[in-house]
Amino acid sequence: MGAFGIAISISMAFAILAAHQVQPFLQFNPIIHMCSFSEKPWALPFMLGALTIFDLFIIVVTIVNGFHRPHQKQADVMTALQRDGALMFAGLFVLRFIGLMMAILGDPSNCFVTLSFVWATCAMVNSRIQLRVEALRFIRHAVYAGQEPDEYDTLRASAWYL
Repeated sequence: MGAFGIAISISMAFAILAAHQVQPFLQFNPIIHMCSFSEKPWALPFMLGALTIFDLFIIVVTIVNGFHRPHQKQADVMTALQRDGALMFAGLFVLRFIGLMMAILGDPSNCFVTLSFVWATCAMVNSRIQLRVEALRFIRHAVYAGQEPDEYDTLRASAWYL
């Protein structure tokens, strides 16, 4: 929880600074009837960098956790990493890294379009994770007329939102 608080605090500070810096560069374009940015704020890559570093931290912690569990063969480590969602965290890291690279290298309009796509995709993935966790919590607390749920009940509950 401490790393999350630090990452969000740093990101929020740079987000406020970036919002303040971008205001003078916001211009209405009468040809396309919408506003556009003529420059990117220098604080934007730092804001995205804090989130990207946090995602990298999550991946490292997940991998270290997989190796610290008792296992008898290498396949056990891969099974533990799959169970912990390492692939999902790696996908989120790649998305955030693309946003970071666009904030550093891209022009202002493409940068903000890419960020909108990245944030929407990350929000969808996070929502699906939350639904899966809630479904697993539901199956754990369900009452089955005196019997324990089997693995098929767990699979059905974890995929109920599909």
